[in-house]
Amino acid sequence: MVKVTLYIGLNDQDSHKQEVDTHSALLFIRDCVLKWFSGATIYEVNGIYKHKKKQGIAEKTFVVEVVKPQHSRMLHFIEQVKTQLNQETVLVVMQNVDCKFY
Repeated sequence: MVKVTLYIGLNDQDSHKQEVDTHSALLFIRDCVLKWFSGATIYEVNGIYKHKKKQGIAEKTFVVEVVKPQHSRMLHFIEQVKTQLNQETVLVVMQNVDCKFY
């Protein structure tokens, strides 16, 4: 089974600053999760990256973990999030996992 972890930064790709408040972004991401997946785990983390100018930029980030998503639905989710939050990219990590509900 595949577990997908999506990292969604909140800094705007043009201003490199957070333009959408964290709570509004969470509500939007939650609504997108419910539209495209049967469920997920969402949590907030602090990320950092180097911009092209080599300066370190801190960024609030949401991590969304989904087990066994349909690939096409995942792509729709990513495009909707990228457009609404003005993101250049969403990092996607795919792992083969053994998991069960008990």
